[in-house]
Amino acid sequence: MLPEIDFTFSYILQVTLLRNEFNFERLKNSKDNIEKIFYKQQDKILGSIQKLSKLRWKENYIQVWVFTGLYDSVPSPVLINCTSGDSDTMLFELVRMLSHSIFIQSGIQEVEDHIPYGITIKIMQELIGTTRLKDVYTKLELDTFKKPVLEKALSMKF
Repeated sequence: MLPEIDFTFSYILQVTLLRNEFNFERLKNSKDNIEKIFYKQQDKILGSIQKLSKLRWKENYIQVWVFTGLYDSVPSPVLINCTSGDSDTMLFELVRMLSHSIFIQSGIQEVEDHIPYGITIKIMQELIGTTRLKDVYTKLELDTFKKPVLEKALSMKF
């Protein structure tokens, strides 16, 4: 069974914990944007994560917290940095964090970074195509900071 995904944002998360500016409109627009894109392809994305990871979703419900600022996205709890405002970049981050989450739900706390990246890349290639995906990695600066991880992920065979 695939989990239900719910998106939200929080003043406390944004201001108190992350110490970022709270811009209600920006956060609401980011949440609405990622929701719209994700819900159109939810079953395909969650099913592909399950299939490619060879694991099963353990939780029936996942809360996704949307935020903006300098911090990286986090898989548990699922926190998605939507600073870019670009829908494909936000979707990449969401798929990547959900790919990490299925391992965490299965009790696998330590997984080599290239595996969730590989799953994400495979799914995103199908959703947005290779050319657009290369633009997304550039925005996320994966080609600079995560180049060895990315190269390993791109060479993965599923």
